[in-house]
Amino acid sequence: MCAQKTDSIYEVKKLTNEKERVEKKLMELNSEQLKNQGSQHTSTATINRLNTQINGMQSDMEVVILAKKEMEKIVEQQKNELTDAERKSTEYYH
Repeated sequence: MCAQKTDSIYEVKKLTNEKERVEKKLMELNSEQLKNQGSQHTSTATINRLNTQINGMQSDMEVVILAKKEMEKIVEQQKNELTDAERKSTEYYH
């Protein structure tokens, strides 16, 4: 009877220790999961922010390209006006 009681106490202690170890591991896994979710959220936010910046930069580039084309038109007009003025000047003095 005493041996059975000792064996039962040993089993209870063994199972209690195992339960505590499993609960500790579960808490560690839950903590790790929360960290990973936070990292994923941070990564997603970073990706969204970078995509927004890229879209803004693309819009800026489109504006710059349009402005460049307009400036090229103005330069061409100025060249034509200068050429016309030189031609008229040459015709006038000759």
